Amino acid sequence: MRPDTHPGLWMDAYLLNEAAGAKAETMRQAVEGKSAPDGYRQAFERWFRSFDLAIAAKTAQVETAETQGRLVIGLGNKSVLEMGIRLDHTWGVPILPGSALKGLASRTAHLDAGAGSGWNRPGKDLKQAAGDHNAFLFGTTENSGAVIFHDAWWDPESRAGPLELDVMTVHHPAYYQDGHAPPSDMDSPNPVSFVTATGKFSIVLEARPGVDPTWLSTAFQLLAHGLEQHGLGAKTNAGYGRMKLKSGGTASVGPSAAEQRAEWFAKVDISKPGDVAGLVPALEKLPVTVQREIAQKLLAKHKDLVKAKAEKEYIKKLRAMAEAATP
Repeated sequence: MRPDTHPGLWMDAYLLNEAAGAKAETMRQAVEGKSAPDGYRQAFERWFRSFDLAIAAKTAQVETAETQGRLVIGLGNKSVLEMGIRLDHTWGVPILPGSALKGLASRTAHLDAGAGSGWNRPGKDLKQAAGDHNAFLFGTTENSGAVIFHDAWWDPESRAGPLELDVMTVHHPAYYQDGHAPPSDMDSPNPVSFVTATGKFSIVLEARPGVDPTWLSTAFQLLAHGLEQHGLGAKTNAGYGRMKLKSGGTASVGPSAAEQRAEWFAKVDISKPGDVAGLVPALEKLPVTVQREIAQKLLAKHKDLVKAKAEKEYIKKLRAMAEAATP
């Protein structure tokens, strides 16, 4: 097999004619030691140059993200393999979908943005404020977001080839299928091969017309934190998908929701009924997940106060916080 063989075509088409037992070996041949196909370098450079005018006008920004191990993207895609991978149709190299990058940045904003940042998404029964940062940057069903997240292309300068073969092994298949057969050292392990991506990717974010380009920096800060702390793609709990953005930019994201929750309970005494009204303004600045937990505890702790002051605005706000949907 030639070193520049199109791995996507090889795995999608050739494997159809392979016996089940030979697929793992064919996958290995398709990815190990393979460089990008002829012409990809020129295509990458042409794609990169297409943003020259926007970059010069400072309405677009490019950063490089490098994998810190293996990346699994498109694992659930339809495939003749048991597990898929997202590859560019033309060139057969991995790409990071813009939708995945945008989703990770949005998730990071929901989970980790600091107190008072305005990132927290209201519950589904609450009206979103017009100036809400989350709605403006990422958009709503009615309006497009302020920043366009383009698909990220694999950088051909980063390494010889973009793909590596990995494996997960089910050691007790019968036990996991129906639970009736107890796990035993006599069970036959079932190794499942899958393809992963590695190397550097060029990430391009572009501000929509009329949008202040400084929003690009904000989006990259969220994305940098998300790539490093949460990971992109599948199997992130197992350590896959961690990436390092060249520009860093995680400092302004602030403490996590768990850290803010611990800090609140360390500083605030929620046992005093007379303090409840004064706690609400500070509580509104915390992430939705923290708001909900603290509001629920306040309402449960001060049932008599809640009943007596049910029409007060701060009690209504507490109820709304306690019933907010998970972001």
